[in-house]
Amino acid sequence: MASSAPCKACLRVLRQHARTSSAELRLFRHISSTSLPPQRLLRASFILSRPSRRTFADATTPNEPTQSPTPISVRDSGSATAPLDNVDLTRASCTTLFKECARQADYSIPQAFIANAEIPKTTAGEDLGEGTGWWYEALRLTPTFNTWAQITFLHMYLLTVRMRYFSAEDAQRWQQQLHDAFFLEAEHRMNIFHGISSRAIRNRYLKELYNQWRGVLGAYDEGLIKGDAVLGTAVWRNIFKADENADWRDVALVVSFMRRGLRALDKAGDATIATALVRFGTPLTERAIVEEESRGLKAPFGLEDEQMLVKLKSEAKETDSK
Repeated sequence: MASSAPCKACLRVLRQHARTSSAELRLFRHISSTSLPPQRLLRASFILSRPSRRTFADATTPNEPTQSPTPISVRDSGSATAPLDNVDLTRASCTTLFKECARQADYSIPQAFIANAEIPKTTAGEDLGEGTGWWYEALRLTPTFNTWAQITFLHMYLLTVRMRYFSAEDAQRWQQQLHDAFFLEAEHRMNIFHGISSRAIRNRYLKELYNQWRGVLGAYDEGLIKGDAVLGTAVWRNIFKADENADWRDVALVVSFMRRGLRALDKAGDATIATALVRFGTPLTERAIVEEESRGLKAPFGLEDEQMLVKLKSEAKETDSK
């Protein structure tokens, strides 16, 4: 009979999680026991008298590599299996995995902690923060709450796809814990960075974020099935905010990053995911692949290609006539 005790790798994650403040632990216990809908789960954060200024992304593990040289780096857990039904392990690992997602495009708003300081705004009226890293410096994305949320969603999506490999019951529990961690942090940032003190307003924004997350799942799933053109459109719409001036080579970098990242997670064992031994890199590593000229670009136009072109023109005419 298999032992019910967690393996050494699992215990290591639990010990790491034990270093989290007791306040955060109380929040997560409250969330795990509530039956409220997702957009209202975050009311648990107000069991504290004063909100902390620290964000999940601030709480990195000492001596931990800040960036992977590849799209996703996974390490061997040293164990062939992991107790996926262990509630404490699920909560601890999902918290660690979420921190890894959240820090990829982390931002701050120093003016939020200065009395009477005015927070700068974007042309769209969003609070403009300060952020560093590839997503802001190479892609020239603006460090705002929405940008952080969408890039965090993208990384969460990659993990969510891998968690679907678990049994139906385990997959649902792991995904829920990952999502709960996001919504907890989202409301925390609304409060400390953006000064949204009204619970009703926060709940409205959280409901909108939940709908965005559902849309992200559907859009990226469709892209994985239908091809890079559809996936690229979803990335352009969510990450680049449908900016007509966006460089499509940058969009292609993100698409390639997602494909390679999913392949790396596919090769990782359940124990590796369950013990949170995942580190994200940047899409910059995909530059050489994206800029390589397609071998079919200069290939002669054959009969099969002509038949496909005729078919596409016929379909286009039928669409126009409707």
